[in-house]
Amino acid sequence: MIQYDSRDIKHKNPYGAVEKGTVIRFCISPSETGAGASLIIAKEYCEPDIVKGAQEGKADNGFSFEWSGDLTGLYFYFFEVYYSDGSSEKTDTYQLTLYEYDEPESPEWLSSGVMYQIFPDRFNRSEKYTPPFQIKNHKVHDRWGQPPVHEPDEHGIVWNNDFFGGNLLGVIEKLEYLVSLGVTVIYLNPIFAAFSSHRYDTGDYNKIDPMLGSEEDFRQLCEEAKKVGMKIVLDGVFNHTGSDSIYFNKYANYKSVGACQGENSPYYNWYSFIFFPDVYESWWGIDTLPSVNEREESFIDFIIRNEDSVVRHWLRAGASGLRLDVVDELPDVFLDALRTCVKEENKDAMIIGEVWEDASNKIAYSDRRRYFQGKQLDSVMNYPLKDAIIKFLGYDHNAEWFSGTVESLR
Repeated sequence: MIQYDSRDIKHKNPYGAVEKGTVIRFCISPSETGAGASLIIAKEYCEPDIVKGAQEGKADNGFSFEWSGDLTGLYFYFFEVYYSDGSSEKTDTYQLTLYEYDEPESPEWLSSGVMYQIFPDRFNRSEKYTPPFQIKNHKVHDRWGQPPVHEPDEHGIVWNNDFFGGNLLGVIEKLEYLVSLGVTVIYLNPIFAAFSSHRYDTGDYNKIDPMLGSEEDFRQLCEEAKKVGMKIVLDGVFNHTGSDSIYFNKYANYKSVGACQGENSPYYNWYSFIFFPDVYESWWGIDTLPSVNEREESFIDFIIRNEDSVVRHWLRAGASGLRLDVVDELPDVFLDALRTCVKEENKDAMIIGEVWEDASNKIAYSDRRRYFQGKQLDSVMNYPLKDAIIKFLGYDHNAEWFSGTVESLR
């Protein structure tokens, strides 16, 4: 049996992912005397490199290898030992990530912080703010402790249209409480104007939902948070908009010429109609969430590139970064442009993505993603760690398994 532990620097040095061009030293120890050994390492879809091992010494009969790669990406490798009787033995296959160092680096406050997620409508309602009257099919609870409306109506539709009145001033009023918990980062679920209480159906990227407050309230929140050493992170929902939005305007509730009003709309090319105007591509088939073509140049300009783009505007208003909703569905061209924009505005701002699996080797829609190769995301929401904690605390797995899972993530 070949002894090799990819997490032990005696066997692989440096530990973990490495910057491209770095010389990596591998060492293996076969249980029997070997006549020779090879390291077989390959970037996906490329011809493998085969590196012959140099014998480490007669005592342990180990073999050492040195290798470096100049292309960022995901590599896979294994070792093969050849014995004097003509037989051979292979190890398991291991993953190696080569990244490109990017300036600026991911912000230190992200790696050392405690993040608290707030669903704005359900967190705290300040009596100092009274939302303006809105002509929408909304239900506003008169008591904070009432059960939320979550059942479908007689037509089987869940409207997500009941509100408890949590607002941005309510978050400000709770900042000292959050400080007492050790919180250093507040991640807000969507706060832009939308029909629903969850607000993942964006109606207007440039406007705070009137149920929550105003842009002035948001700026005040960022300023007050900064005074107590906190950052404010926004939810960036760019894979889809709401059907009831300036951009799609399915119900003609806006004065804008939305995509549903025809090809003369500046937003028409943002969407993909199958049978205009009623059948169109939407997120997971939910027709209140029409999908956006994130490769459309006018959409990238609006969200990212314009001088007063959506991203630039809210970073300048005080946000310290973005959490990207369903980042697996955002193409590289969009993510690359977004990172450039965010770091230009504030090199200390962060970008994290919603990835439910191992983000280091994620394949989404047949594409291997390069989130962690140096020029896209600073981090992701660590669902694999969450799953591991639950399984460990629930006695599904032991401490050795949990430790190994954490080391894999590290």
